[in-house]
Amino acid sequence: MTTWRWGEPPQEVQDDGHSDADIAPHGWSPGGYMGPCRECAGHAFGAKRVRVCRPCAVKALNAVRNLQAIRPRPVDPIAAAVAAEREACAVLVEPKGPRPCDCDRCTCMNTGDLRDVTDWDTSAALAAAIRGRSAR
Repeated sequence: MTTWRWGEPPQEVQDDGHSDADIAPHGWSPGGYMGPCRECAGHAFGAKRVRVCRPCAVKALNAVRNLQAIRPRPVDPIAAAVAAEREACAVLVEPKGPRPCDCDRCTCMNTGDLRDVTDWDTSAALAAAIRGRSAR
């Protein structure tokens, strides 16, 4: 990009990575005129009715982009309803209470719990699959 002041030869200015079209809505566009910058009170070199210098316009552009990045996205009502329905279904099949004792791996000497453990694990896996997560 080239910029100049009256009575001086054109000078190369460091590229700031933004196109002229991106910065134009923020008060700067290229041109051969000079005016006062309304933000920093410096010199604004650009179009005939330039309002701010290019660095101030870049700051304004970055501020708008940062604001858009942190602003929460609107919630899709259909996606929210599907997620709520999915959670309600997962709650229905989710096992109730703590996992039963698996006597093959402990010293409590309970017998007959293997079927309860298998049912509990199956219900937990099904609830996780409904929610869209892998079973843990």
